[in-house]
Amino acid sequence: MKNFVFVFCFLLGIILSAGIVLAKTTYNVKVPLPGVSKANVQLQTDAILSVYTAASIKVPNCNKFSIYDTAILKQPHDLIKKDGKLVSGFWEEQWAVKACGQNVYVPIEFIIEHDGTTFVIENSKVHF
Repeated sequence: MKNFVFVFCFLLGIILSAGIVLAKTTYNVKVPLPGVSKANVQLQTDAILSVYTAASIKVPNCNKFSIYDTAILKQPHDLIKKDGKLVSGFWEEQWAVKACGQNVYVPIEFIIEHDGTTFVIENSKVHF
């Protein structure tokens, strides 16, 4: 029982420490984003944390992130509407992130499907 209590307290300490570190990280999450993103406000909101995560891989010790621009890399392709609603197609954007004074560029592919729009970020394409 003593071992369990010790392990529990040890793990709780690690979790709380991680929470304190995460609490010090600052993310700018104002939407709509600046630039020319074709993603609607909900899709932008859904993608922001993934974009910041991708940027944090390039600038690992950073704790302050903000998106300062969005641009279209590939215009929408293969758009199909059904009953006035987009049900198929894709486009690619690049979101520019300021991460502790460094500019990090995160390409995002948006894919429209009948049940919604998803996005894909390939970490190997994220660059300075």
